[in-house]
Amino acid sequence: MCTAGLHYPEGTLFRTIRRVPVLAILSFTAFAAGSCGERSPSDANNGGLGSVDIALVHGGVTLTSVSYSISGPNSFSKSGTINVGSSATLSAVIGGLPAGNGFTITLSATGTDGTTTCGGSGTFDVTAGNVAKVVVTLDCHQPAKTGSVSVGGTFNFCPVADGISANPADVAVGFPVALAIAAHDADSAPSPLTYSWTAPSGSFSDPTSATPTFVCDAPGPVTLTVTASDGDGTSGCPATLSLVVTCEPGTLLVHNSLVISSSTYDRTQGAVASLAIGTPLAGSATATSTAIAGNNYLTVWNNESVDASFGVTSAIQLTDIDPTSGLVLSKVTVPTNQVVTSFPSKSEVGLHVTTDGSGPHLVFVGYAGPGVGALDVSNADAVPGQDPTNPVSFAFGSSYAFARTIVSMDGSGHFSYTPTINYGGNNGRSALLGSNGLYYSVGNANNGNAAAFGPTNGTNPDVTETTGLEVVTPIDGASSSVAIPVGNSAEVNPLLQFTFGTAKPDKPGKDDNFRGVTEFGGALYFTKGSGSNGIDTVYTVPSLPTVAGAAAATIGVVPGFPTDSAKATGGNFTPFAVFFANATTMYVSDEGSGNATDVATHAGLEKWSLVSGVWQLDYVLTLGLIGVVDSNLDGPDGQYPNVTTVGLRNLTGVVSGDQVTLWATTSTSSTSGDNGADPNKVVVITDQLSATTLTGAVATESFTTVTGPTYGTVYRGVAFVN
Repeated sequence: MCTAGLHYPEGTLFRTIRRVPVLAILSFTAFAAGSCGERSPSDANNGGLGSVDIALVHGGVTLTSVSYSISGPNSFSKSGTINVGSSATLSAVIGGLPAGNGFTITLSATGTDGTTTCGGSGTFDVTAGNVAKVVVTLDCHQPAKTGSVSVGGTFNFCPVADGISANPADVAVGFPVALAIAAHDADSAPSPLTYSWTAPSGSFSDPTSATPTFVCDAPGPVTLTVTASDGDGTSGCPATLSLVVTCEPGTLLVHNSLVISSSTYDRTQGAVASLAIGTPLAGSATATSTAIAGNNYLTVWNNESVDASFGVTSAIQLTDIDPTSGLVLSKVTVPTNQVVTSFPSKSEVGLHVTTDGSGPHLVFVGYAGPGVGALDVSNADAVPGQDPTNPVSFAFGSSYAFARTIVSMDGSGHFSYTPTINYGGNNGRSALLGSNGLYYSVGNANNGNAAAFGPTNGTNPDVTETTGLEVVTPIDGASSSVAIPVGNSAEVNPLLQFTFGTAKPDKPGKDDNFRGVTEFGGALYFTKGSGSNGIDTVYTVPSLPTVAGAAAATIGVVPGFPTDSAKATGGNFTPFAVFFANATTMYVSDEGSGNATDVATHAGLEKWSLVSGVWQLDYVLTLGLIGVVDSNLDGPDGQYPNVTTVGLRNLTGVVSGDQVTLWATTSTSSTSGDNGADPNKVVVITDQLSATTLTGAVATESFTTVTGPTYGTVYRGVAFVN
């Protein structure tokens, strides 16, 4: 029985090792002549070859396999993997190595944790017929299990909120609350203190100010919160304080306050948002034109040169102020889904306050339905299909029509609406609630070619007889879309038409292009101060007509005021609004938009006295008004051209003893495409009531500015609340 022939089974390892010595034994199995041993299959036919035996000693990591790579002379190489997944040692017999010197074996392994790596190498020689041994040390590297931090510190003193105040803390909706926070920061770092006010409802004048104002928009308690921060956003560092303001049901139209109507250009909504050069616009009754400017505030009005009807609708804002201090008492935006105004239409949104048994009512006129940003609305029809010759209808369609609507707002901010069929093709300018409970409105109509009174002119309703001074029965609906009853309004003296000498009669419906209506002593007074038709003067109806009696009522020129042809004079008198200080003292605002005579002798605020039944002009107040230039009107669309004040438009006032305080909106001139879009102002002056000559102290009376000019905003109407 023969036992020759050594067998070195490949060992396996399942040991934890850190730095591991490995014993490698190189052996050569020889077979002598006449021996009785068997060769292993791997060694068969390997004469002259040797083997390497590898054994694992100790360690500190769990391995399941070890990779080896052997390189030797004559570019010999051999590699493989040793499975040690179920062994306590690492050993292996690697055969098939040719005799020679300078072998290198490299072992590598990765621990089962996926992060520990082991590796090492050793050298050996293979001699035929001998066993070589090599010890390979595997260096194992584990990742760090702990770390350290380098700590450095800076100091910041967090803000301290010392107190918060609200004055008053109980306020009506729409009225301002003066707020203030007192806070300090000991190190004034890392940044100066900043403030942030928040509330679940209402609005702040400036939520980043230490002293803003807050306005409630609904009744009930509102929690106001302010945070003071020094730029350190670490939780708990910013200082926060809160208080509760009680908002009472709103009160507007405050006694002895001044209400101002205004509008701000908005090119982000409606058709104007996409207005660009080349956009189709109104042109004539049979052709459209194309826009020569986009919606930029500075240049959009240049489109009037190709579209005489051009305009853009905008929201109506109503601001109630304390006229002594200038403090804003309330501010209301008229619902734009109900009515809007035409931004550049300078004669619109005249205001009147009338008080009846239910309190004060603020009355004005707007357009029902177009929303903000609509084009050419002020010259559109009032009723769909009204005037086939209207250029706006040709451009936008016969259904492009908007009811000129009388709006009434009460002291609680509630709006009611009375739409009309009047002023198709032009604008309703002003309205008031008469002492008899009827509305009276003034405006213009007929943007088309209606050349005769009555149904033969092809318009329905007749644009020549739904204009001028209108008597309107209040509807006072909750919506501007409320139905209009048949016969709900009527024009006063509808066939008014002047003929001067041999000249042909003026265009029907244009001699009563009225504006600036007021009631005094049971009579109505109103003006005409634009257009080349009729007479630019002050008119009156001696009593308040009804709807039924409107046609029979007579409109006449107030005695003492001009009676000459506007066309013949070229406009030497451009009256706009009227205010009675008493039965014998009348103030008339003049727009200053006429000829040189108008500019030199009438522009500004005229004072008239009644002498022996005839009104006579005493003097014109112009100091601090006419010729004043407002410049540096900068805004997001660029700098607006310089604006020069040339006269006055809407007017209101109050008498106190021998003093009359009068407020008015200014008329302007600029290089803009439409002076109606100029940023204008609200101004005030106090006059001596008994004075009849511009001498002494009266000669030094001067206008001062109440508000404006404001970039992108026009001021239209004023009304003093008695």
